Amino acid sequence: MVDFYRQVDPIKEQVIPPQDNLELLPLKSQNCKLISSSKIIGSPKIVDGISVRCPKYLLSFSSTTRKNLVTLCDLVDSKLEKINNKYYYYESKITGTLSSLHSDHSELLIPNIFYIGVAAMAGSVLTKRSNILYRVSMPVIFGTAGFYYTLPKTYSNTIDLLHEWEESKLPKFTKFQDATIDNTKWMYGVGVDLTQKVTRSGWKLQNYFKNLLGGE
Repeated sequence: MVDFYRQVDPIKEQVIPPQDNLELLPLKSQNCKLISSSKIIGSPKIVDGISVRCPKYLLSFSSTTRKNLVTLCDLVDSKLEKINNKYYYYESKITGTLSSLHSDHSELLIPNIFYIGVAAMAGSVLTKRSNILYRVSMPVIFGTAGFYYTLPKTYSNTIDLLHEWEESKLPKFTKFQDATIDNTKWMYGVGVDLTQKVTRSGWKLQNYFKNLLGGE
């Protein structure tokens, strides 16, 4: 029969191997070794019945990296959204402006644009041997005149748009310009009225002398 209450010798029964050649480290060195390994691989934690080791420095590095990456992605997304919104804003503004300029669809753009170009080239040809002032200004004047003649409604809308832009950017200059144009128009009207009055007076005087000479 087996004596379950006998005294067991673990070494003789080879439960524990012989300790003759085993060198035991001092307690202080063992503690240092345990502490350093714990810092490197982390202290064990039981997660769902599984022992997991995760050092604090690795957790801190992962958390910092994740936060920086999320911040960078948010910043890039915000920049791209601003650029996209700005692009769509200017696109809608340009298309709306072009649509408002060409409000009269009876004015055909394709042939009239070529006519305007021909008028500008004619101004350049006529002033080919003139000084630089005429060579620069006359093509612009001829092209503007062609624009006014071929696309009158589009020309009027373009002038209004340029005036609005000028008024928003250079308000003082725009006021001076408008005052100058109004005074010029007033002087032109006065000159036309005076010319008409003088002409009518001349015709009346001429008729008077004709009648006077004819009566004699």
